[in-house]
Amino acid sequence: MLNIKNTFLGKIRIVVGLLLIFSLSACDGIFSDDYWDTDSSCDEDTTDVDFKQVAYWIESDINDLEDIADSDNDIDYIQMTHLIFGYIYVNSDGSFDVNSNGTLSDVDDSDDLKDIIGDLQDDGVEVFFSIGGTSNSSNLETIAGDDDLTDDFIDNIIDLAEEYDLDGIDLSWQYPEDDDEGELFEDLVEALSDELDDEGLTFTIEVLSGLNEEEDYADVIDSDVFDYVDFVNVKGFNTNNDDGEDDDDGLYLTTDDFLDVIDYWTDRCLIQNKLVVSIPVFGTSEDADTEDYFDIVDEKSDKSTFACDDDDKASIDGITYYFNAIPTVVEKTAYAETYAGGVMLKSLDQDYNDDSDYSLLNAIYLETEGEDSICD
Repeated sequence: MLNIKNTFLGKIRIVVGLLLIFSLSACDGIFSDDYWDTDSSCDEDTTDVDFKQVAYWIESDINDLEDIADSDNDIDYIQMTHLIFGYIYVNSDGSFDVNSNGTLSDVDDSDDLKDIIGDLQDDGVEVFFSIGGTSNSSNLETIAGDDDLTDDFIDNIIDLAEEYDLDGIDLSWQYPEDDDEGELFEDLVEALSDELDDEGLTFTIEVLSGLNEEEDYADVIDSDVFDYVDFVNVKGFNTNNDDGEDDDDGLYLTTDDFLDVIDYWTDRCLIQNKLVVSIPVFGTSEDADTEDYFDIVDEKSDKSTFACDDDDKASIDGITYYFNAIPTVVEKTAYAETYAGGVMLKSLDQDYNDDSDYSLLNAIYLETEGEDSICD
């Protein structure tokens, strides 16, 4: 197989040539004429890039930690830089609900989790907790709108970070819906940033892709927010990207979509080193059914049948699932190395962890090391 970097650089030259030939009109972005223009509304980005390989670990029951603690799995933790456990459910008073089923706060034996975190850190992985999640938007809005609640919330986060000896905190407000909530979001992020920085903790946020129906939500986040965080995890999936066209995948799966996500946030003046773009570790059907990447690959005795599928499609029991196979993950990682500050897998528990040859985490690592995957 051709070296992926040479391949995509060749594609860029072709696309730019076509843009010049046909004088296409396009918005600012990687593949627009304006991309090559030195005039920009954003300051020139001269920041060095420290490429990040991030993974979330989202369990339906956080007490089921055997998968990550199991010595029989084939996860090589040195292949990632950050692992984010989620989610911590937040009450409206800024406390964490220790009785909330299916959240990170509902840990029966905290010593087990502390041991796991210590082992990960010994492998050089920075370990975070993600605060919030899909059902916490209204509570975070309440907290952000009250100074006393904000102070209590931040104190509880710092206590949690100290208890588990964390390296950082991720805030997942899913999601500010209008300008008023956007202002509250910025206030909360700024307040958290000041305190976490004093504690020597890394601080990240999780945001939407900024494409199609998600653009309105992403637009309410002011660019000043980027100054308060160490990097931004862009959740570039979970909505239909067909825009009325004959495009039947239900995620932001394609490489073009991945580049559009980079374009959106770069045009928002998010510097390259702070831009981390997600890669899904699951597939969806046209009816929005989902399958873990592990289950998709495990469907065939020859694991490469689906793991190396260039079309990113798998037919299981008569249902077609659209997902990111290894070649697409390698290609996205190669683009991210040039245009972003890292990639993020969500969620690592859905990866093929029985054999690293078919693991998406491993595919990302091999690309960053300049080595071939099993599909090459």
